[in-house]
Amino acid sequence: MDNSVTEVTTIGSTHSPPSMGHDETKAVKTLRLISIFFLFCVIPIAIGVYLYTANAEDEEFENQYFEFANKVLESIGATLENSFGALDNLATSVVAAAHAANQTFPNIRVANFGIHAAKTLSLSRAKIIVMCPVVKGGQFEAWHNWTLQEGRTWVDETVNVQKTDPNYFGPIVEEYFTRDEIHTRNGATEAM
Repeated sequence: MDNSVTEVTTIGSTHSPPSMGHDETKAVKTLRLISIFFLFCVIPIAIGVYLYTANAEDEEFENQYFEFANKVLESIGATLENSFGALDNLATSVVAAAHAANQTFPNIRVANFGIHAAKTLSLSRAKIIVMCPVVKGGQFEAWHNWTLQEGRTWVDETVNVQKTDPNYFGPIVEEYFTRDEIHTRNGATEAM
């Protein structure tokens, strides 16, 4: 038996059995190599782009967050400055009025206190302004007598301001009563 390869000849061409599909196999292998090359190149690029954009978005979010937080804090600070400025102005007016009238604390009466308080309310955006002087032990009797003389006038004057103030929206209390007591840290005590 002859082990030699026999060539089959058809009209105009010669084929040898071992080369059959060789070109297609070579093309598939080349395509696989190109695919693997792109896979190893594209995946790191995609991961890099993702990480870059994710970090950029995080940075942008943080920058906007801190920018808005600073605006809120600046707004709160400005509001507090205006509020405390208005209250400081009222306190200064009370002290100046007491000094000008040669009055001593706690027995002071500020002329037009209701007007001063109304203006301070609108500027400070406070809900209520109350003046509560500190009355110490030896001042109880003098304070009690002074409030009986001056207290009602002061309250009535303030009620009149509330009636005419277009910015005042609270209740107007014209009927009120006074108590014959002074409040201390230990509760109410009858005046001496």
